[in-house]
Amino acid sequence: MIVGLLLVVVVVITVLLIYLNNRYVPRGGEVNLSDFVYEGPGEIFRSEAYGFGFRYPEGWVVKGEDGEFSATPVSVQDGRPLLISVRNVMLEAYKEEVEEERGTTVYREDKNVPGFEDATELKVSTASGLDTTVLFIRHDGRSYIVQYHDFNETHQDMLGSFQFLQ
Repeated sequence: MIVGLLLVVVVVITVLLIYLNNRYVPRGGEVNLSDFVYEGPGEIFRSEAYGFGFRYPEGWVVKGEDGEFSATPVSVQDGRPLLISVRNVMLEAYKEEVEEERGTTVYREDKNVPGFEDATELKVSTASGLDTTVLFIRHDGRSYIVQYHDFNETHQDMLGSFQFLQ
């Protein structure tokens, strides 16, 4: 009985440690191209106007204008796009906007996001049941709203390389 309980505890701790080690850990500070986590073939996207950069894999297309950016795979088989919006909105107003205008529900909020002092991870579900994760980061008076999928390895790679330029 005790051995079985001990085994369950060890398994739970191991799974938790694997999950925490694979979570997105954003990097703040100056951009040093050698610091980007994603090491596969690809490119580096930088937005001097909006003060951030990230690495993305070959075959993805990054587009952006007016503070709205998307990193989209060429093939639908590679998953959905990673979206970044740079705006001047506070967290509570953003959550209200998401729930009222977009017909979605914020069902979990976590303010413990490693690497940033003022960031919140939101779990969002649409009326049709599609889940997405939103990382809401306040930096230098702006809100960086990053929509991604936890289980998309490429999204995790791109997020692991996200850096502010200032």
